[in-house]
Amino acid sequence: MKKGILFLILLFTSSCQRPFLKVVSSSFAKEFCSCHFVVGQSKDYCEKYAKQIIPVSKYQIDGEKKVITANGLGHSTSVLYRNTRLGCRIVND
Repeated sequence: MKKGILFLILLFTSSCQRPFLKVVSSSFAKEFCSCHFVVGQSKDYCEKYAKQIIPVSKYQIDGEKKVITANGLGHSTSVLYRNTRLGCRIVND
């Protein structure tokens, strides 16, 4: 009985982990995008600000397209700046 319950717990937590891990890259990219493109802060300031909330392994900025791509815990997320009124949005993969 205990083994069955343990198996169900492991099965549930492993299936819930996958979407949760994407939160790291998504949060960083969204915070960085809002800080840099919406508020107009410097890249250095926004990097420190976003990493203080959620650290990632790496990120890229495409200044021409106004897209931030962040990688963390094996997941990648891109965020696109729309405009000052709409801000930034996560781009569907």
